[in-house]
Amino acid sequence: MGLPGSGSVRNHVIRGEWCVAGAHVGSNPRFERFRVRFSHLELWPVEAAVEQQFQLASAGEGTIGFKAAPTTSTSYEQFGESAQLKAYASGVFGSPTAWGSRIDVRTWLELDGLSGWTVEEILTRFTHPMESLLTLLANEEGDCCTDR
Repeated sequence: MGLPGSGSVRNHVIRGEWCVAGAHVGSNPRFERFRVRFSHLELWPVEAAVEQQFQLASAGEGTIGFKAAPTTSTSYEQFGESAQLKAYASGVFGSPTAWGSRIDVRTWLELDGLSGWTVEEILTRFTHPMESLLTLLANEEGDCCTDR
């Protein structure tokens, strides 16, 4: 990015590691609930969730649908908490085109019922360790997205 009229072009590279989506908050907010999306989990619900049907009686007709896999839930009792850890999937439909349509499946881990964690605590207590575990289990590096 160069500044107009500066006479020299300087490049600045900005790389975002994390994005916290939600409301504008003051300094050091505390959250009782958050959810995280890891790319390693995306294939978990796909086989049971995406349904495709073709009716051969009429040319070119077909349907595609999304039926979410049941939410999986367990208690979370680390760091003196008594919270619920949930895993669930959602489907996002793309706009249909002449070439078809698609469903993007997103899988979330949600921690609900916390006493109130800061963003730093969310990252150090849950997100980073879970990302490391899933990387080891999948034997490849993945991506993560956190949403309060």
